[in-house]
Amino acid sequence: MAGASTQLLPGADATPVVVPIHTAAADMGITYGVWAAGQDYKVSFHDGATFVPLLGKKYPHNQPLKWQTTSVQMGGVELVTQAPALHYKELRAEYALGAVVEAYDVRADGVEQTFVIKQRHAAGDLVIRGTFESQLQAQNVAAQHQELRFFDTQGRHLVTYGAATAVDARGRTTPMTTGYEGGVATLRLSADWLAAATFPVTVDPLLGTGGSLAGNTRDELDVVRDSETVNDPVWMCYTVWASAGDRDLYFRRFTDTGQVSALMYYDVTSSWSTQGGRCSYDAVDNHGVVVFDRYFPLTATRRLRFHSHLRSDLVTNLTWSTIATSDNAWRADVGGTDYGSVSPSTIVVWQQEPNGGIFQNTTTSDIYACFLDVAAGTATAPFVIANGTLQDQERPSVNQTALGLGTTGWLVAYQTISTNVLGGDDWDVALKRVDPTGSVSPAMLIDNTSSSHKMAPMVEGRHTRYMVAFTSSTQAQLPGAPTDNVGHQVRAVRVDWPAGAAAGTEPFGTEVVASYGSARARLAGLAHDRNSLSHWALMHHSDFSQNLYFTTHGYQGEVVQSEVVISPSGSDTSGPGGLSFNEFADEFVIGYAVNGATNYVTMDRFAYPFVPPAFTSGIACSPAQLSWVGSQVIGNGYGYIRVTGAAQDSLHVMVMATAPASQILSGIPVIQNGCWLLVPNTGADHVGLFGLEIGANPVYPLPLPEFLSTDTYYFQDFHTIGNGNLTLISTPRLTLPIVK
Repeated sequence: MAGASTQLLPGADATPVVVPIHTAAADMGITYGVWAAGQDYKVSFHDGATFVPLLGKKYPHNQPLKWQTTSVQMGGVELVTQAPALHYKELRAEYALGAVVEAYDVRADGVEQTFVIKQRHAAGDLVIRGTFESQLQAQNVAAQHQELRFFDTQGRHLVTYGAATAVDARGRTTPMTTGYEGGVATLRLSADWLAAATFPVTVDPLLGTGGSLAGNTRDELDVVRDSETVNDPVWMCYTVWASAGDRDLYFRRFTDTGQVSALMYYDVTSSWSTQGGRCSYDAVDNHGVVVFDRYFPLTATRRLRFHSHLRSDLVTNLTWSTIATSDNAWRADVGGTDYGSVSPSTIVVWQQEPNGGIFQNTTTSDIYACFLDVAAGTATAPFVIANGTLQDQERPSVNQTALGLGTTGWLVAYQTISTNVLGGDDWDVALKRVDPTGSVSPAMLIDNTSSSHKMAPMVEGRHTRYMVAFTSSTQAQLPGAPTDNVGHQVRAVRVDWPAGAAAGTEPFGTEVVASYGSARARLAGLAHDRNSLSHWALMHHSDFSQNLYFTTHGYQGEVVQSEVVISPSGSDTSGPGGLSFNEFADEFVIGYAVNGATNYVTMDRFAYPFVPPAFTSGIACSPAQLSWVGSQVIGNGYGYIRVTGAAQDSLHVMVMATAPASQILSGIPVIQNGCWLLVPNTGADHVGLFGLEIGANPVYPLPLPEFLSTDTYYFQDFHTIGNGNLTLISTPRLTLPIVK
């Protein structure tokens, strides 16, 4: 869905997902059932065939349609002689009914129902009767070759039972008639066609979804690109909404170009609702991990679960593990670890409600955390990140990938508000550092000079350098304590938090990334460039336009580049997505959902603009060489020029300019005759001199602040010969292009 930008690279076309027929472990004493799923539906087989259309997050409840065969007769002889006995394999479920087999083939576009009659029993018509159990209604119709359409009470067409066709063993086909009255469907095949048929004979109507409904079916997407492989390295989790009360979870892997490799995990039952998936990668134990919560309607409670998957395993695995919380827990986030051997190496943070009964979002929520052993599938006991009397703490976030060396651990961000302020308080964003021992630092408030609401923070970075992004609205714009995560502005703050420090700092202030006249902005992803350690990517979603906006930020937090990832057409909508970083290709990975005429998830990439490499040229009278170390993209705060090959006691001065020069130096007392000035030291093109350095291999830090434009800079080092000789000699010229 990317546009004409040469930096925004589109992924592959969306591929429909088909979930095979399966079952999984019970949870909280509730059975999972036998389920399968296609593009816009799911279907269960444990209690008869029940078709469930995916109606989206705005539809109040599921609208299942259950078929029950009541009679199959040939020439008046009843072929249903036993109770249904279910047998299934990957994409086919069969009910043995006696002399007839009722079967269901799971396809991307629907479920193909078939009745297989293996042999002739008596002369006469074949008549199949069955009932539909549903709140949906179809009109009574006389028998003809036709489909049946099922509608809800608002007159919306939700499910279609397709026109039936019969086929015999030689491939001869004929249309069948379908009639419907009083909830009973009757399919009829004429005796004349049957008389010439070669058995077995198969009847095959198709159950499929009806018209499209407003309301996203795919949402709550997150993505992580693991740092260890080029084979299927992108892990994506997302929610699929059957209705407002029934969500399913998918965990998939992609190649870097967006081709789907495999379904790692899925949870599509209606026995509970699975939601809020967040994913990360643990490079210490080589596992992708997704954490989520389940809502159990029978008890109205929410509990946390996780699934971890070995990187080398491309086979679906439906095992899951429990994070033990006695109270309702949700809004989880997960952070893994990059290369290294720190243990533990995965953390989960979540919002917890201080009640063990019926779930509700209270005004006394707390933030908790635990560590995971992803290889063993176990979790430590929870520990407190933030709780307090007369305080509400919500929507925690943790950096997706921590540095795997040392003990710096993770940074946790969350929103907090006092419930004991006369006239009402504003939401603030707080940060706490958590080390691998479970030690939690005091809180640091972000952008604290502002009295506006700061909501739904995201944090990314590692070791000492982080960015925190959040939505914001004034208290006049959103009175009280807003419960949604939508705001009038998107803001970003750079945070430095050195190892061992009690708190961090905000060295560059707050950047207003976007500002709107109404509350429409939601954060959709934040990622850190682990190569430059200077750049971040931020994505936000507009509820009004449905556009997804992407920005890159430099070391000061200011915007460097801007793109529109997707601007949906017609009635299509986009869903807030996720971001990660590909260290191998120096690209940001962009995951998002599109809902409307077709519902799917996809993946784009953002590549930095091409920049020619730095190079040296010109005549030198010094053996020393110049080189550039670091990113040449504007916003890099940690690049530097390195001198190598000078004498140990050399004294250095570096000249910087915006144009080259070419002048032989002769007769200047302090400079060796025959050296060349390759960079102007005066005039409009001269930028300045770097301070004096000493040694064989000095370095000159050169940050590239965000206000710069695409340009080329030139450098030349003058240094003494060394060994007590103070005569200056000159290096080649270093040409450094930079881009924005």
